[in-house]
Amino acid sequence: MKQQWERKIRVIYLTLVALFGLAHHQVHSQSGTVSIENFPNSERLSPSRFDSLLQEYGRNKSLPAGYEQQAILALSHFPELKNTSIVFRFHKSHATLKTRIQTSSLLNDKKKRFFVITISSRTVDKLEPVRFSNMNFDAQVGILGHEISHVLDFSEKNLWQCTITGMKHTSPAYVDSLEFHTDMITIQHGLGKELYAWSSFIRKTMHVQNWRGADYVNDTHNTVERYMNPDTILRKMTEYESGNTKHSGQN
Repeated sequence: MKQQWERKIRVIYLTLVALFGLAHHQVHSQSGTVSIENFPNSERLSPSRFDSLLQEYGRNKSLPAGYEQQAILALSHFPELKNTSIVFRFHKSHATLKTRIQTSSLLNDKKKRFFVITISSRTVDKLEPVRFSNMNFDAQVGILGHEISHVLDFSEKNLWQCTITGMKHTSPAYVDSLEFHTDMITIQHGLGKELYAWSSFIRKTMHVQNWRGADYVNDTHNTVERYMNPDTILRKMTEYESGNTKHSGQN
C-alpha cells in the first residue's frame, strides 16, 4: 500500500513539473514572437535624410516620380545593389508590379546587368483597388522591397541559371516557390514590417485569404500561399531573428 501511494505521489509530482515546464515554454516563446503591435507606421523622410540616402543608394537608379522616398527607403536595405542599374517606370500592366532583366544586358557580367521594375499605371477594373498608387506608404515600400529582392536574386544568377529560371516560369508550382522565397529575401533585408503592410493591404482589399497574384484575381478561394500571408510573415520574421529560418521553399 505504501509503495502504491509513493508511486501515485511521484506521478502527480512529475505531471506538475511537466505542466509547469510547458507553461514556462509557452510564455517564453510568446515573449520572443514578433508582434504587429511593435510595428509603428513609417514616417516620411526629412529632406536631409532623403538626400543622404539618395547619394548613397541612388547611383545608377531612375526612381519613380512621386514615389522617390518609398523607392530609396526600400533600396537602402539592399547595399549589395548600390551600383546596380535599376529603372522604375510606370506603364500599363496587368500585374501591380513586375521586374525583368533587360535582354540586351543578359550577357553582361552579373553585376553589370540592367533591370526594369514596372509599376502598373493602369490595369483591369478588378485590380484597380490594389494598384500601387492606392497603397499606403508602408505597403508601397514593402512591395518595392519584394521587387528589389527579385533584382538581387537575378543579379546573383549566371546566364544559364537565368535561362532555366525563365523556362521554369511555365510551372505555377515553381512560381509559387520563387515568390515565397523572394518574400523571405525581403524579410532577411529588414523589410518584414513593410511586407506585412503590403500583404495585409492586398488581402483586406481583395477579400481573400491567400494571394497568388494578378493572374488568379478571379480565384477568390485560392488555397495556395504564393505570397506570404501576414501571419506567415510574422512567423518567418521571428524564425529569422532567432536564426532558425530556412532560406527557400514553403513551410
